[in-house]
Amino acid sequence: MKNLFLVAALLLVPYEAAADQYPKRPITIVVGLGPGSSADIVTRIVAGALSRELATPVVVENRTGAEGTLAALEVSRAVPDGYTVLGLTDSMLYRVGKVPLRYDPQSLTYIAGLGHFQAPWIVSSPATLTNRRGLEGATMAHGNFVGRMCAYRYRARVGLPVTLIPYPSEPQALADVAAGRVSLMCSIPTASRALVEKGLLRVHGNDEELIPHLGLAGPPGLSKAVVSALSRVVGRVLTNPATIEALGTTSFTTAFPTTPEHYRESSIKRSAFLNTLR
Repeated sequence: MKNLFLVAALLLVPYEAAADQYPKRPITIVVGLGPGSSADIVTRIVAGALSRELATPVVVENRTGAEGTLAALEVSRAVPDGYTVLGLTDSMLYRVGKVPLRYDPQSLTYIAGLGHFQAPWIVSSPATLTNRRGLEGATMAHGNFVGRMCAYRYRARVGLPVTLIPYPSEPQALADVAAGRVSLMCSIPTASRALVEKGLLRVHGNDEELIPHLGLAGPPGLSKAVVSALSRVVGRVLTNPATIEALGTTSFTTAFPTTPEHYRESSIKRSAFLNTLR
């Protein structure tokens, strides 16, 4: 039995020792949505700021599929050494009406909340939906989890048979809506604001209950030392004037620096709320 305890202790040494010199090589943040998506835009800004603060490359890797849950699955199976981190979005906390998740969201190691996006707005091409009658037989795109939930709620609210069309990513859906190939969609303003400002999209309202959140999490078993180190540097980055300025045009509100424990608790509450949605 004594030998078993010795082996277990030795197995823990590499991660704990490495935490003292962390980071020694590039860190990868896995994002579950495609390039140009709201989560991708904000994560890349934060990754750049982290790179400068840590003097170590922090790169973003897009791992799309199943509304981001494939990225969460990949990170949940990663080595818990602090070099593979997840850009945690709302879809990764949602269980209702989909194939059961192949990971437990509560088993992830919660590192830091980054903040929240502006509530999704309903947009269309200026040439379409000039009045309610235009909704009859309309099509509605969605390119992510928040867009899908918003579309369900919008269709129920207007009480008309709007056909929902899924897209692999938000930018692809926006392109078809702006071109008039699809009638409308729910979009997080981070991804669509530029098209609205150019007059290529018109805003018809928003869904204030679906404010999307974004944060960072790691695999189960990530050491407290690494979590603490990452959490502290994220706090410094989010309060850095340069980061605040860079995020100023993204319709993203940064979180006040919080502890990993607080972020875990708020994420569990967020998951409970999201799973009331249909």
